[in-house]
Amino acid sequence: ARGFASSANAGGGWFGGRTSSSANVSSADDGLNNAYATTSGGMGDPAVASSSPPMPPSADLQLLSDTTSTTVTGGFDPVGAAASMLEHAHATSGLPWWCTIACSAVAVRVFLFPVTVKQAKAGALLQSAIAKARDKDGNPPRDIKSVLAAASALRAHTTNGVSLGWLVFAPAIQLPTFVVAVLGVRRMVDSDANHEALRIGGTAWFPDLTATAVDLASATAPMGISGAILPIAVAGALFANVNNAWGTAAEKSRQALVLKLAMEWLCVPTLLVGLTLPQAVHMYWLPASLTSLAQGVLMRTAFARKALGVDPVFETSKMMAPSVGERARDGEELRANDVSGLRQPTYSVSSDEDSTAQ
Repeated sequence: ARGFASSANAGGGWFGGRTSSSANVSSADDGLNNAYATTSGGMGDPAVASSSPPMPPSADLQLLSDTTSTTVTGGFDPVGAAASMLEHAHATSGLPWWCTIACSAVAVRVFLFPVTVKQAKAGALLQSAIAKARDKDGNPPRDIKSVLAAASALRAHTTNGVSLGWLVFAPAIQLPTFVVAVLGVRRMVDSDANHEALRIGGTAWFPDLTATAVDLASATAPMGISGAILPIAVAGALFANVNNAWGTAAEKSRQALVLKLAMEWLCVPTLLVGLTLPQAVHMYWLPASLTSLAQGVLMRTAFARKALGVDPVFETSKMMAPSVGERARDGEELRANDVSGLRQPTYSVSSDEDSTAQ
């Protein structure tokens, strides 16, 4: 038993620990450790070097932390994916954080521009369908079915017609994309990996992208009056977008006017909520709204509408002959002759007096 214990001590203890029962064994262990340190390139303490793998550089650790800080295990996380894409865009471009966020907002709006074009085409087709569905007295359509039927008939004879469903599909794509992107920016502000970088990632009067105009917890304004500049600009951009989109329609329709006023009043809660949001969120929101406004103004020009094919173009060679109702609306009078006891409808143009079909 004593020999077995001695051999254990000579081997450095039961779990690799070094004992002090023998000076010779201790000196032998020191020699082995010095030799290991020499052959390993001077990695430092041999005990730490032998029990831990080489650590990656600090930059790699930071990138690894940035990549995994906004992801959620257990399924797809769109908000985390948006935050990760912003982080990779910042690391790849080398731009400051404020510029990275703003450029990302513009890039997303440009990427979704084809969806905006389809929405505009659907709106133009709807206007043509409403005009076609009016009765002979020029009154608006009585129900939505007549408008849909007219839109279907018009779309069958257009070279650039799209489904009216894009009036719903486009907002269903654009709005969630915007919300996810804004939440992604907000998550980066709250994450430990990016919080310090965003604190010095601003510019001009907002050097701290994590700061808010109003701190509700302390009921203070950390940035002073300058903190309200971006929230006011965001609310103003929203107001301009509403007027650009609904201004013309509001002049012709009372329903459109009511909807326009309701959307304009939404600018007030938008401003109030914006005062409590970090400046980083506004750096995404404001460029996105301004890009949307520029696209809306562009889509109203005759050149852009023609180049993009917004207005429906009808193929006259494939248009069906006008129906009885349409010809009656154009000034033709429906008459009838009684032949062999059967009443057969015939047409005579009102400008030709006393003319009847034989």
